[in-house]
Amino acid sequence: MLSLNQTLLTLLVFSLSLFPVASQSTDAAISNCPPLGPVLPAPQLLSKDQLVLKTATMIEQGLKELTSYNHSAVSIAAQSIHEDAPFFEYHYTPPTVNPKGMKKVTHDTIYRLGSVSKVFTVLAILQLGLPLSDPVTKYVPELLDLGSQNNAVTSFDWRNITLDAMTSQLAGLTGQCTVHGSLHNFSIG
Repeated sequence: MLSLNQTLLTLLVFSLSLFPVASQSTDAAISNCPPLGPVLPAPQLLSKDQLVLKTATMIEQGLKELTSYNHSAVSIAAQSIHEDAPFFEYHYTPPTVNPKGMKKVTHDTIYRLGSVSKVFTVLAILQLGLPLSDPVTKYVPELLDLGSQNNAVTSFDWRNITLDAMTSQLAGLTGQCTVHGSLHNFSIG
């Protein structure tokens, strides 16, 4: 059995091996790393590669160790853009589940994204070059209309909340602006 550190290291190495490394110049610091492209095409049919399958098996064993005492549901999948199905899937159903929710974790289980989505939102804002001092209502003007409603979402002064405040999580918004998946019957578009 793998130790926790060995499992995490294996996961990290496996994850990093799936992402291509791009070089900005031909004078790369590492001369023995050939460029991607026609010279070295991206790997395909990962689901048939013995090294990938062996690594996936090791990762699954490590995940079983890590989740055997865990009371949280876990789903992990990896898929190549060149294949129709994942070459690795792992789903863990904890011993005690919320009776109002799912009974067994599968590839169809819906998870709350939580903080994961914040990273992608901030990245998009930075890549688009949007001024962080802009009010969020410049991009979502419908928030201004919420002032006439009386609910948890409208208690915020949206006019004074900037992209900077939103991306740094200093806007003063509560953790849950939704009720049963909707913004109190508020929809944009």
